[in-house]
Amino acid sequence: MKEILVCPACHGSLVARAEALHCGNCERKFVRDQYGYYSFLIDERHDPRHVQQESYCEHQKTYPVRVYKEFLKPLISARSARTLLDVGCGMGTEVKEARKDGYDACGVDLPNMAPYWSKNGNDPDRFFTCSAISMPLPGDHFDFVWSFAVIEHIGTTSDTGTLTKDYLQARRQYVNELVRVTRPGGCILVSCPNKSFPIDIQHGPTCDIHFKRLRWYVFDKTKLNIHTTWGKYHLLSYSEVNRLFTGDKRVDSVTPIPLANYFGFNAFQSGYLRYVRSPVKFFIRHLPSFLLPTFLNPYVLVMVSKKVAQDKD
Repeated sequence: MKEILVCPACHGSLVARAEALHCGNCERKFVRDQYGYYSFLIDERHDPRHVQQESYCEHQKTYPVRVYKEFLKPLISARSARTLLDVGCGMGTEVKEARKDGYDACGVDLPNMAPYWSKNGNDPDRFFTCSAISMPLPGDHFDFVWSFAVIEHIGTTSDTGTLTKDYLQARRQYVNELVRVTRPGGCILVSCPNKSFPIDIQHGPTCDIHFKRLRWYVFDKTKLNIHTTWGKYHLLSYSEVNRLFTGDKRVDSVTPIPLANYFGFNAFQSGYLRYVRSPVKFFIRHLPSFLLPTFLNPYVLVMVSKKVAQDKD
């Protein structure tokens, strides 16, 4: 994999020299960090000193195995994909599972994941630290790309979800990168909680000034983040995700897909939510396809297809 990496800034070829990768075009140099992973972070908006929560990493060791086996693998197999990329891979569990099955897979995430990759024994030539809006990966290369629960954090000041002034530009860059690295005819999977659905069980009410104190009280009691469904908010609706991808001329289609086998209902194991686990599970698994892109669906999950033949301007 190292042999086909490119400069995340200019996409120029990289040459290995003196324990570093050098770009012959813009003369940038990239070295391995203290954990042995190449660092390609050039976006100054990300704080490399940020430390990931241990609870997140523990969660990442288990539930992605189910997501890969029950949800991802059938989709990958149905499309005869061989080269795979996980953008925002967390612990990299899905990538490791895919490699066990013989797929040519790799993952990227921010530098705060490197120490956990090291503890988890992740291959330094298959995992790279970088921003999702400027990746060191070649264009038109991957058959199948997925990026789960990442897009809502693009263009934010931190994990709190507070939007930056240029958040829309950052999200367009993110979409451009996902499409760029996907081969013509390949697929991209993107997910995030649905902004049009008024309840978020994945994030706390750390942004949005409306009734913030009351929302925190409700969240502390129920783990339900009740939020506005209009205006600027770090979550995205189906229509917003659709506009971002269809605005790229290389995209052929954006299709909502069912949450069955993707949604794990882990948040419904304890507390008040355990009382509604069964009806919520039934609702999600039987939601008609025509209602998937509506406010009735708690999660955005789309399959993006890249055109086989590129349009000529």
